[in-house]
Amino acid sequence: MEFGKLDAGLASALSEPAPAAGEFLVSVRADRPLTPDEAAEFGRLGGMGGEKGETVLSARLSRDKLAALSEKPWVRRLTLARRLHPV
Repeated sequence: MEFGKLDAGLASALSEPAPAAGEFLVSVRADRPLTPDEAAEFGRLGGMGGEKGETVLSARLSRDKLAALSEKPWVRRLTLARRLHPV
């Protein structure tokens, strides 16, 4: 796992026991729009989006898949998603 790509919240969450579902909802920042092959691989790992040229994506990932995604050269940053509350 490339810990340099993780924000503090995600790194902290990874140091705790696994959540009940065993998955983390994360925001993924890519260096550039994904190629069709990269978008397909992102989808297989548990990602959503990437086919339309987006560089900010989301994914629901297990620890193993999170580690695999962090190793991809096109991934710039992985951030733990925050729960939004109504205003």
